[in-house]
Amino acid sequence: DGEAFPNPVSVCEECRCQSGRIDYPPADCEFEQRFYRHMERFFHPNDNCRSCACNNGTVQCHRKPCPSAPCTHSIPQDCCPHCDSCLYEGVIHAHTHTFTPSFDPCWRCTCVRGTVSCVPRDCPPTVCAHPVVRPGHCCPECSGCVQNERRFTDGQSWSLDRCTVCTCQVHNCLSPLQPVI
Repeated sequence: DGEAFPNPVSVCEECRCQSGRIDYPPADCEFEQRFYRHMERFFHPNDNCRSCACNNGTVQCHRKPCPSAPCTHSIPQDCCPHCDSCLYEGVIHAHTHTFTPSFDPCWRCTCVRGTVSCVPRDCPPTVCAHPVVRPGHCCPECSGCVQNERRFTDGQSWSLDRCTVCTCQVHNCLSPLQPVI
């Protein structure tokens, strides 16, 4: 009882006789063509998101526990989803990035800590009574023209000089071609 002798399978290890039984040393593990010592902890060779342990010749692996990502558009990266960026309409946007969404060019969206928030674009105030929104534009504008601090409505005409008459059309002075004399 208690006598030690070389392990017949591995001469570098020692076995003991205890109460009439042979106690072999804990076995090491072979896993994915690699060897690990008994009680050694390691990451799975093909998946860094799983931690493994060798326990008396048997390898057990468990997926790394992840806290839930506190954002609506988490990015599955590394082992656990995180909120450094935003996934929105199939596109990844960096933290603090501002972009125009595809659903409406008159809105502005921003990625903040993994969550996208969208708001209407800021428009400058207008000074006219009836501003209009031109096709392809987002903000209301006064539809008239301003010349020397005088305001003209669309379609209104005025003289620039003795030879030129302007007609206001969407912020521009349209003047007919003058006949050549």
